[in-house]
Amino acid sequence: MDKVVLNYLLSEKISADLYFIAIIDGIECKTLKDFLKKIGEAFKFPSYYGNNLNALNDCLNDLEWLNKPNYLLIIRNPKEFLIKEPADIYNHIIHLLEEVSTQWKNVPNYAGEEEFRKRSDFIIKMI
Repeated sequence: MDKVVLNYLLSEKISADLYFIAIIDGIECKTLKDFLKKIGEAFKFPSYYGNNLNALNDCLNDLEWLNKPNYLLIIRNPKEFLIKEPADIYNHIIHLLEEVSTQWKNVPNYAGEEEFRKRSDFIIKMI
């Protein structure tokens, strides 16, 4: 972990005991295809992950395999993130991530959901 990430974690009092910390680098995620691969690796998605937007949404709204109460996605070098994609793709991904964050904050989002997942923080930080 680099100094910028460590400083952020210290300033926000985020510990690896309470958060699963996934870090992706915008330099390695200039295309949607690269992003889908790297986020799957960062969150240790199961083998059934389909490397598409529906699978991404499904996996980010599950995360049971991580056994952590909260989640943090750090995107390093955000100026490079999805730079080879049209603006609407970038905006769609940011919106998807923000929706995932909102859904985790609002569990249960529908009847019975609290039986298989608990309300959690899902923080997205671009640094």
